[in-house]
Amino acid sequence: MTWRRRKRRRKFENKHIANFIVVIQIIKQRVIVSDIQESFIWVCYKCNKNQLIIFADDTYPRWVTTSCLLYYDTVAEKFGNICVKAEVIRNYHVGETVLSLQKTSLIPGGSESLVYTTLSRGIGILVPFTSHEDHNFFLHVEMYLRYEHPRSVVETTLVSALITSQSRML
Repeated sequence: MTWRRRKRRRKFENKHIANFIVVIQIIKQRVIVSDIQESFIWVCYKCNKNQLIIFADDTYPRWVTTSCLLYYDTVAEKFGNICVKAEVIRNYHVGETVLSLQKTSLIPGGSESLVYTTLSRGIGILVPFTSHEDHNFFLHVEMYLRYEHPRSVVETTLVSALITSQSRML
């Protein structure tokens, strides 16, 4: 490797970024780095200076196995925590380690949801409800599942979805 290449490579290096990077996500000029021990670090790339500058990091260390970029400054991680920069706005206890987390729309043109898979082959979804009819429908589905299948895996997911909907509607 030539001296010029090494010099060019060092310009993009930031030695203050964490130890074991799990996921790197990019939106516009922001880079969100997920570390397995140190949680999330927000980095901004400055074109004119050719530098990576850390402008925010998480104050609470989290063990991140996967993360999903939700909005411009919001991320979600393995325990169901949704963080806005360094502030936790929601915590969801999934009950086991989440291996993948993805934002997607279940219906073309519909609202976006968080779909996750777990270590023991479980699949879950967090859906924001937009109307009281949706909320009431899933409330009745949950009550039916509690009656028919008291130890159902689906029950945990519906409870999480209901908590999401209730907090958004208030």
